[in-house]
Amino acid sequence: VITKNYRKLSVMIHPDKCKHEQAQEAFHKLGEAYRALKDPASKEKYAGVIDIAREEVEKRRKKENKQRVLDGLDQLELDGNDFEQEVIRQCEYFLNHKDERNEYAEATKKANEDRLRKAS
Repeated sequence: VITKNYRKLSVMIHPDKCKHEQAQEAFHKLGEAYRALKDPASKEKYAGVIDIAREEVEKRRKKENKQRVLDGLDQLELDGNDFEQEVIRQCEYFLNHKDERNEYAEATKKANEDRLRKAS
């Protein structure tokens, strides 16, 4: 799916085909994103959270689409490059906040242990 979408988008925004002033930059960013998604280290990094992130993004988009229909707006896609980019952002959010929660838990544990030692 990733390679298929990459090829489709790369043809569409290739600077030789697309005359938009930011086509070169968009093509470069697409290449970076593709390499990151195909990198085994990235796959391993996201393996634990990608399914949860995908479900979360899909759920959020379905809810938003209900409101968009009422407002007469186009619905957000539930697949494709934009969807996958949001899934990656959600993975990053989960991973970053997981580290913060772990740090907070460790600090709280240490503070409680110190308090118990002083009380003894």
